[in-house]
Amino acid sequence: MEWYGEERAELKERLEAARTTTLDRGSRIMAYHRLLGDHRKLLSAWEAKKNYATKFLLLAKNRDRMQSDSPDLPEFGGGRSDVQIAEDILKRTQ
Repeated sequence: MEWYGEERAELKERLEAARTTTLDRGSRIMAYHRLLGDHRKLLSAWEAKKNYATKFLLLAKNRDRMQSDSPDLPEFGGGRSDVQIAEDILKRTQ
């Protein structure tokens, strides 16, 4: 989170410098263009980090659930044959 704030602060400083520095029109537009590209890269990196964090938290939650004393595993009926199981599956899908 600090990384994102620092990068945004750097972009803000660069934007203020581009606004206040005496530049000809073309140079100022190119500076804005580079800043916009850098901002888009920062946003995509931030979104990727958020997605990875969400995925990691989900994996950790699933790991904890699997390591618990009573995991939510399906119980298998001992007295049913393969044919009966297949028929039950077909009935549910229809």
